[in-house]
Amino acid sequence: MAKFYIIDEPNTDNIWLVDLQNKTVESLDRDLIECSGIAGNDFIQSINARSGNIIITEAYRNGPSERLSSASPGQ
Repeated sequence: MAKFYIIDEPNTDNIWLVDLQNKTVESLDRDLIECSGIAGNDFIQSINARSGNIIITEAYRNGPSERLSSASPGQ
């Protein structure tokens, strides 16, 4: 299972996803996440409510094709 860091930079309004396994850093679009429904809005609110600026999580991150098929109720 991969380990990710989610880093919030409130001064610049940037959110970063750091993948320790693949050693990559990806910028996340805060506005896009926030307007992507209840889950996105809740995610941003949980980041804003934290006292620190780093969230550590261990999870499997689906690739684009898996995310697309899991979001399609007809499949």
